[in-house]
Amino acid sequence: MKRIVFFMIMIMLMLPLVDAKVFHQGRGNGRDDLRVSHILINDQVFPTIRRGSSLSARIFLENTFDENIDNLKVKMIIHDLGIYASNGPDDFDGSRTQVHLSTEIPSWVAPGMYYITFYFGNQRQRTDDPLVRKTVTRPLLIR
Repeated sequence: MKRIVFFMIMIMLMLPLVDAKVFHQGRGNGRDDLRVSHILINDQVFPTIRRGSSLSARIFLENTFDENIDNLKVKMIIHDLGIYASNGPDDFDGSRTQVHLSTEIPSWVAPGMYYITFYFGNQRQRTDDPLVRKTVTRPLLIR
């Protein structure tokens, strides 16, 4: 129990350090034009899951561009485990949307702290379309 409390405190202290800003290229005013309002992993903000169980993520996005974002893709990767999932709305026409990703955590995974990296990006159809590149990292405790 003490280890879990310790990890939760460490996670809370590290969260502000692991978010990267959007790298907006092209037109724009330099603000975060694609905002990740929050990420729920297995419906938890500070997730702890068991080996051999499924991992699902709900990502809540806000489009603050002055125009639509075409071909937006979202990828979820745990680099240390080689686990990958990808999904996303092809066109982000509204101001808000949700993206759902899911995968399985193998039973052979060693217990410990891992990091899930979420990548957000698109391919421009025209040179004046908005280009989105964003990376967000979240901790994951596997028991």
